[in-house]
Amino acid sequence: MGDLTTVQAADLATMAKELGASGVENSKVLMDELKINYEDEDDSGTRLDMGHVFVKGSDKNYFYAKSFTFRPLSQMHQYTLYDAQEKKMACKSRLLTDFFEEARDTKGTLRCGKPSSKEMRDMTDEQRKKYSGVKNERQLRGLVSYTGVSSSGEEKTYENHPVLMRLKGQNNYRLDEKNRIYSPFETQFLKQIPRGSSMWNFAIGVETHRRKSASTGKAYYTFEYSPDFGSPLPIDKDIFDTLTMIKQIIDDENAYVDGQYYKAIKGDVYEAEASQVLDQMHESLDADYEDVA
Repeated sequence: MGDLTTVQAADLATMAKELGASGVENSKVLMDELKINYEDEDDSGTRLDMGHVFVKGSDKNYFYAKSFTFRPLSQMHQYTLYDAQEKKMACKSRLLTDFFEEARDTKGTLRCGKPSSKEMRDMTDEQRKKYSGVKNERQLRGLVSYTGVSSSGEEKTYENHPVLMRLKGQNNYRLDEKNRIYSPFETQFLKQIPRGSSMWNFAIGVETHRRKSASTGKAYYTFEYSPDFGSPLPIDKDIFDTLTMIKQIIDDENAYVDGQYYKAIKGDVYEAEASQVLDQMHESLDADYEDVA
């Protein structure tokens, strides 16, 4: 695996902004997901360690680990509204690189109907509660490496395996000791990146920490990050190909959301076959929103 020498600096700068180049034709490209385990035993009754991570995807035999290494390649934001009773996504916005973008959603509104931060500040607590179901999650896509153990004792090593990490709740934003809101991923990693570098130039050591809600007493787990800024990583062809795949996933997601948005506000007619493929893809992802964290 050699260094990427054919991609110019301008191309990488564009990739840094847009997360890739087009060209992958498969509109159903999906990534495995790195998840935190909240089950104390598996279906056979074998004990599992809560708070350990595992890769969820086509391999139904899960391999668990307390810590892992992650090389982030993309960071996006998305508003979601999940219907727990129907067990399906009720609304979701486009994937956003930042909050200056228009957060069009599948219901023909913005931010799944949630008012802007400025509007929310002027509301009463009772008024804000109406929008408590609308969540903002940070989606990290990148490469995970770790050696995990299954419930049967089998070992498996993942080496630069492409995954999606969904940062929700306390894993996305939390309060510090002075009651100020902050993002752990930004504070512990993004804001520490050396000037002139991109986040994909570095690997991060990640561990899960057990915490307990002060209000409910319920335990939950958060990711804590230890970046390695002393060993910058090159962009080779494999990494570039993964970036291209990630951009295709993001483009597909945003095309689906935009299609639903314009249907809702204008009633436009879209190609039935393309719409059906995208609908099936997104229905298959609904179950991923039933997690504790």
